[in-house]
Amino acid sequence: MPDPQTPHKILYIDDEKINLSNFSKAFAGHYAIFTAASAEEAMRIIEKEGEMALVITDQRMPGTTGIELLARVAKAWPETVRIILTAYTDAEEIIDAINQGRVFRYIVKPWDEHELDLSIKNAIELYRLTKQNVQLMQELKEKNISLARINAELEERVALRTRELHEANVRLKYNNDQLTVSHLKEKKMSEELAELNQSLTKRLRELDQALRNIRDLQRLLPICSYCKKIRDDKDYWHELDSYMQQFSDFSFSHSICPDCYKAEMEKIKEETAKKPGKKGDKGGE
Repeated sequence: MPDPQTPHKILYIDDEKINLSNFSKAFAGHYAIFTAASAEEAMRIIEKEGEMALVITDQRMPGTTGIELLARVAKAWPETVRIILTAYTDAEEIIDAINQGRVFRYIVKPWDEHELDLSIKNAIELYRLTKQNVQLMQELKEKNISLARINAELEERVALRTRELHEANVRLKYNNDQLTVSHLKEKKMSEELAELNQSLTKRLRELDQALRNIRDLQRLLPICSYCKKIRDDKDYWHELDSYMQQFSDFSFSHSICPDCYKAEMEKIKEETAKKPGKKGDKGGE
């Protein structure tokens, strides 16, 4: 887009030099004016100076006509506004000017300076708006491209995030399933452990009772009713004193109780009485 501080460039083409001079004098103070006496000279100026805001050309010129020149300008620089000057009011030329040269306006010669000034101002405003529109369209295109890229990146991110969330959900579901199975196993193990504890408690009670029974049995010594020998757990019979010395901390000091002493003395007397008497005793008898 042209710099607003830079005067817009206008190219005026006419094979009559007086017209070129008059145009320059009339508008040089407001615009950057370029003039040419032929279509070929006009094309050289545009190629050198660059795009013009406005090209005004006479229709009737030697060689290339104004309509043909404007058609070339429209093809190379479509934003340039085009005005044609003609001394003829032939309808066919006007239609050709509009169709081929795609002119903004045609002005009948000799041109009126006030009318031409108004037409030039309108043409320059059209050029400014056209360039602004082109720039805005370019910016819009670039923004659309950028937006399309951002949308593509966003869609890619969304797709990636969606895949990640899906994978996370799959893992979460799997972990939840595993956790449920673990909880069921833990519950079953807890129930089994409780049953084992109950069984163990019962067994411990039974073992405790068995131990008490064993202790009770161990305190019972099998003793012979006649000889008073004691039987050990290997089915051997021992004398009472030897058993007590072997299987207990007791030791014996031999003595005799009064009853046994009396019984033993009676036994000795009986045995003595049964023996034959001495010789002296016989004589005495």
